[in-house]
Amino acid sequence: MDAGEWEALVAAGFGDRLHLILSADWQDEIRATARDAAEAERWRTRLGEEDLARITETKEWLDSHPKRSELYAILRFHERAI
Repeated sequence: MDAGEWEALVAAGFGDRLHLILSADWQDEIRATARDAAEAERWRTRLGEEDLARITETKEWLDSHPKRSELYAILRFHERAI
């Protein structure tokens, strides 16, 4: 560990759970979180904050809709028809 890392872990309440932090599952979760954040930033850069917020809201609505399969099918159909 680098200087101060152990003290930081203890201060954050992880001193007795170091084995969890070093586990493959924990490390996989850290990598997935970083990957998701980077992906979100790429979309934010490409689309802008307003369009990203709008598509995120639309996806949440679609995912929670009782006829989501049909709605996604319509989108896929229209995408192929273009």
